[in-house]
Amino acid sequence: KVGLLAIATIVAIVFMSFKITSNQSGFGQYVTYRTIVKDASGIFPKTPIKVAGIAAGRISSIELQGNTALITFEILKQITVTKNSKLRIKSVGFLGDKYLEIYVGDSPELLAKMDFIDSEEAAGMETLIKDAAEVLADVKVIVKTMKETVAPEGETSPLKKIIADVSELVANTKEA
Repeated sequence: KVGLLAIATIVAIVFMSFKITSNQSGFGQYVTYRTIVKDASGIFPKTPIKVAGIAAGRISSIELQGNTALITFEILKQITVTKNSKLRIKSVGFLGDKYLEIYVGDSPELLAKMDFIDSEEAAGMETLIKDAAEVLADVKVIVKTMKETVAPEGETSPLKKIIADVSELVANTKEA
């Protein structure tokens, strides 16, 4: 009886571990696809692939192909990936954890095994920081221009000249 209880416990633990890992253990039927991205930083084999925010596959391999990264990945067979589907690398948060999100298109044509899915550049933290740096550089130029206009170096500022002219006008008006 103790042996049967131990075997039943082990089977239950194995079953629950497979359920908890969201099918990442290798069970289920998968279809392999590929994509090419310009920047695969933060992406590794076994990185999850999600469809509608739900884990639906994993990355099999990443290879350097010229100046780009060729990513081979598996998606559960029950998910129909169409010809106009798009793939985007997304960040989970500020820590930089990344995953691939597939946006399934509405085309009636399905992708075949080992076909390529188009990838889009995502607005990750790196892109936002780069854009913010460009905006700050523009703001710096605008502030410098305004500063030179309002208070040029070595000269009397235009505002002081206007105030002096108004004071002189007021003085002249009082005399008149």
